[in-house]
Amino acid sequence: MIITDLEAVRQDCGILLRYVADPAKTKISEGKEDPYTELADLYGNICRGEHDGSYVTGINVDPDTSESEFTRTLSLFPREDGVHALHTVQSFEPGEISAEEAHAFGVRLACAFCKERYEAVVATHTDHMHFHNHIVFNAVSWTDGSELKDSKQNLRILRRQASMLAPSFGIVKEKISSEPGSREENTAMHALREVSEAVALSRSFREFRTRMAQRGYSYHSLAQPVLVMQNGQTLELSGEYSEELLREQIYEEKQKRERPSFLQADISGLHGIQILYFRYLSRVLDLPEDKIPEVFQDLKTEREAFEEEAYFLIRNGISNNEDLGKEKALRERKLQQCRKERERLTVSIHRSGESEDREYLLEVRKLLKQDQEILKEEIALCDRIADHTTLLEDRFRSYDKGRPKEKERKEER
Repeated sequence: MIITDLEAVRQDCGILLRYVADPAKTKISEGKEDPYTELADLYGNICRGEHDGSYVTGINVDPDTSESEFTRTLSLFPREDGVHALHTVQSFEPGEISAEEAHAFGVRLACAFCKERYEAVVATHTDHMHFHNHIVFNAVSWTDGSELKDSKQNLRILRRQASMLAPSFGIVKEKISSEPGSREENTAMHALREVSEAVALSRSFREFRTRMAQRGYSYHSLAQPVLVMQNGQTLELSGEYSEELLREQIYEEKQKRERPSFLQADISGLHGIQILYFRYLSRVLDLPEDKIPEVFQDLKTEREAFEEEAYFLIRNGISNNEDLGKEKALRERKLQQCRKERERLTVSIHRSGESEDREYLLEVRKLLKQDQEILKEEIALCDRIADHTTLLEDRFRSYDKGRPKEKERKEER
C-alpha cells in the first residue's frame, strides 16, 4: 500500500471530481454487493453514498452533487492562495486487497481524517490490476472555514492513520513471503499489533523500544524500518512505521492522555519519600498563592521539577534513599555498557566495507547515543531527587516546629 503526496488543486475541482468518479473506472463487478450500506451503518451521517453500481462515496457530502457542494463551501470561505481541493491516491499491489476492501479502506481513512469538518469524495478505480483510491478533500471546512493545508504534517497524519487501519484489512509490509491466513502472515499481523500497543503505552521513543524488547522484538529504524524477533525472523515494515512517524505518534498519544494530578493519587499506596513529595506538592499546588507557608515560598517556582521527580519515584517504585541509589547505580552500569558498545561499533564501522552493513551500524550507534543522553538525564534526576529530599526534610522539620506556635497565635486572637 502506498499513499502519494497530498497535492493541492488550484484549477476547477469539478474536473477532478468528474474524473475520479468516472463510472467506467469505478464500476462494481457483477455479483458484487454495494458496500455503501455497511459503511453507512458504520459511519452514519458523515458517510453519504450513491447506489449506481460504482465505488464512489461522499464524506459529509453527497457524491451526486459534490461538485456544487464543494463550490458552495469555497464561495462561503474563499482561500487567498487559490487552492480549491487536495488530492491523494492510495494504491494497492495486485492481489493485496479486494476492490470492496480497498473502497472500505479508503472510506474509513477519509472519515478518520475528515471527521465532522471536511467534505471529501472517495472513488476506487477498478479498471487496473492494482486497485487504487482517489480521495479528494475540499480545501476548507464546511463547518468553520478552516483551511486544509497540503503540508507534510497532514500527509504524515494521513499515512499514519492508514498504517493504523492496515492490519484490520490484513495488509502487512513484511520481508517474508506468505499466503493469506498462513502462520507467517498471522505472525506479522501480531507484530504490528504489538507495535501499536507499545506506541499507545509509551511516553518516549526509548520506552517504546524497551517495551518492544520486553515483547521479544528489536526495532531498527534504517532506510526501511524492520522488526527482528527472538527467533531471528525479520519483518520489513512500511514507511509509516519509521522512527520519525512513531515519535510523532507517541508524542500525540502522550498529549491525549490527561496525566492525573499527583495530588489525586491514593496516598495509601505511597511510601517513604513519595509521601514527602506528596506533602510538599499539596502545600504548593493545593493552596492559594498567599496561603503557601513561608518556609516553602522560595521553592514554589520549582514545582514542575518536583512533579517530574515525584512521577519518577512512583514509576520506578522508589520509596527510600537506598532504592534511589540502586536506580542510579543501574543507570550508571547501563551508561557504561552503552559507551563500550559504541566504542565497539565505531571500530566495526571503520572496518566495514559494505555500505548496507555500515548504514546499519551507524544507525545502531546513533540509537545508543540517544540512550546515553536519556541515561545521563535520569542519573542527574536521581542526584536532584537526593538533594531535594534532604532539602524537603529540613523544610518540613522547620515547618512542623513552627506549627504549634502558629496555632497558639491564632488561639490568642
